[in-house]
Order: sequence, then structure tokens, then C-alpha cells
Amino acid sequence: MNNKQPTLITTTLFNAILNPYPGIRPKNPERIYNIKKMFEKIVLEHPSLPERVESSTSINRTFVDSIEITEVYACLPGGRGCIGKERMGRKLLDRQVARFNARGLKTNPRHNSNNPEKYGFLQLIGHIHYKDGKTNKINIPVEPSGVVGLRTGASSLALIDPGRNNNSAGNNLMRMVKEIQSILFNMLGIREVAQPKFGMINGMFNIYTDKKGKERPRMTRFVQVVRDIRKTTPMLQHYQKPSMPWLRVQQGVPAVMKAIYKPLPEEQKHKNYRRDIDALPTLTLSPYGHVEIMGAKSIASIIRAYNMFNQSARQVDVTVNQLPNKNIQPIKKTRQRRAIHFPNSSMIVMKRGRQLFINNKLCETLPKPVVTRIASDYGIPSRGTKATVCERLFSIL
Repeated sequence: MNNKQPTLITTTLFNAILNPYPGIRPKNPERIYNIKKMFEKIVLEHPSLPERVESSTSINRTFVDSIEITEVYACLPGGRGCIGKERMGRKLLDRQVARFNARGLKTNPRHNSNNPEKYGFLQLIGHIHYKDGKTNKINIPVEPSGVVGLRTGASSLALIDPGRNNNSAGNNLMRMVKEIQSILFNMLGIREVAQPKFGMINGMFNIYTDKKGKERPRMTRFVQVVRDIRKTTPMLQHYQKPSMPWLRVQQGVPAVMKAIYKPLPEEQKHKNYRRDIDALPTLTLSPYGHVEIMGAKSIASIIRAYNMFNQSARQVDVTVNQLPNKNIQPIKKTRQRRAIHFPNSSMIVMKRGRQLFINNKLCETLPKPVVTRIASDYGIPSRGTKATVCERLFSIL
């Protein structure tokens, strides 16, 4: 087993609040900004969407390249979005006052778009482009009080060093949020009055190897390791018995194999991060030692999970398969299969309406080995049901 311990935690997803309230959100927050004028400012200054937006300030950006806005919605007052549901039913409610996207500006005739009181908040949707080439979706609700929500994926550059103290470990992540804030506030015309606050952070690391991809060794006793880790780790006594959903899958091996550790019900009573910022996150563990931390409320919570699993790896007998020797020929399987004659290079793959035909035969009617071979020839994943593979083939033509 490779005992080299990785030193950094990669952040994957996060929710943050820009200009957060000093305490619990008031029932009727003060309207500082005119949402109608803010919406009109965006339409005037960015007449064609999608458009990449960069900050005009002198801040030196290390993580963020630009934010690409694809859609802007103006919604009625309330917190259920532009399209919500009735509280006691399934009927969709059209709460959209105006919309601006690649098709232009459109107002809703059901609502008086000239009345500023109808503009309750904005919702910006698009993508964030990081300097490492990574692109993530971004969702930004904007309240008239100047509070802005931020829901997006993180850059691989925003790493957490668990060896440093909690106050400095999240500097990269906070710096990234500040860069995003400078772009948004400049576009929206909002001033900063409070430091950003994290509502949720997801992270990942590996407990026993720093190798990547196919080079990572795999545990040989994964189910037993999952159970032993919970028995030998005091902190995991606050968690439920780990669930292993792949054990309930029938007729085939699932695409994802991992154990899920969820906090006990009494640990989940205070989910509101304002009251319990260090609530326990959900944890997952894969046979390759890959650990995901989901729903952490603080950097300190992520570092505790990191230290806990690294301590467990030293106490639990974790044995792994050796990497295969490329010079050794694999043992041939003795199971006999019906011979399949694959079509030659002259086969014809074509669409007819919403169906895919191969040599004038419906894709779903061909033997699965034929369909998977064709998928491999086209360079697309061949795992899954025959119908799924046919859908993938259809989508690339």
C-alpha cells in the first residue's frame, strides 16, 4: 500500500452569501436597491447574451477568468423562484415578470412590468470560467437588500491545506469568492457592506494514495474496511451505519461503488448554518480510498473529516491490489459465449426521425455486443443498457 499522504483537499462545490445579514434573515428586509432599475441596467450595458463579464476594478485575479451570463430573470417578491409550486399542490406558478436571454427581452403580460413593486429579486444564470480552464454552472439570486447568493462549482486551484490553522486554510477559497464578488458587484451596481459567508462546501481527498486515475490501487476488503472504520473512529459514532447501495443492485455491477456515512438524526436537527456552523457533513468512501465531504458548513468541519479518515487509515487493515504487470498476459475467461459477427467498415449508421438505424435495423433490436462494439468504434462510453448506448450514439450523429 502507498502510505504517502496527500496534503491538500480539493474543493468541488460551494454555496456562499455575499453581503450576508448580521444575524437571522429578517422577515421584511429593507429594500436598498431598486430591482427594476438593476434589471434595466443589465439589459442596457449587456445588450446581447450570452456575454462574458470581467471586473473593471484593479483587483488582481488569481482564480477567476470571467463570468458568462446567459439568462437574467426578474421575479415577483418571495423566495420560491420565478417558477414555483403551490404550497399544498402541484400546480406551477408563473412568477416571472421579465426575462432577458439570447432571444432578447420579454415581459410577462400577466404582470405589470412597469411597476417597480413587482420586481422582487433577480436571478442570474450562466457559467463561471476559471484560470485553470475549468468551467462550472453558476446560479445567482439577488435581493433588493443587496444580499447576493452564489451557487457554483469551485476551481481546482482553490485547495485547502489541512496542515495549516483553520483561519488560513480557506484563504484560497475565500479569495476566489472575493474575485467573483468583484465582478458581480460591478455589474449589478452593489456595494460591499459585509464579508462573504459560506453556507455549504463540498471537498474531496484520498486517504492512502496520491496516484491518479487508473494508477490508483484498489482495496481488496472494501466492505470490511467500511465497517471497521466506523468501529475504530470515535467521531463516526455520531453517524448512522454506513449504507452501501450498490449491494442492493441486481443484474449487473453499478457504475459507482461507494459507502455513504450520514449523521444520526439527532445530529441533523440544526441544519441552519446560522445556528450550527459546524454541523456534521455527509461522507462517502470509495474502494480506491477516495473520500467526498458533502454539505460541510465550514473549513474546520472539512479539516476534521480529513483528520478523522487519515487516522482511521492508520488503524484499519487496508490492503490493496497490486497494480497489474503489463508484461503478464491476462488469463482468458473460460465462459463460452455465442459468437457475434460485427459489421464491417461499410456499415451504415443513420437517423430516421427520432430513431437510430444501423444497416437498416433499429438499434435496440441488435445484439448488445454489436451495439457496444459500434459505440467503442465511435469513441463513446459503451457501459449501461442497450437503450442507453443507442441514445448516446443517436446524440452524436
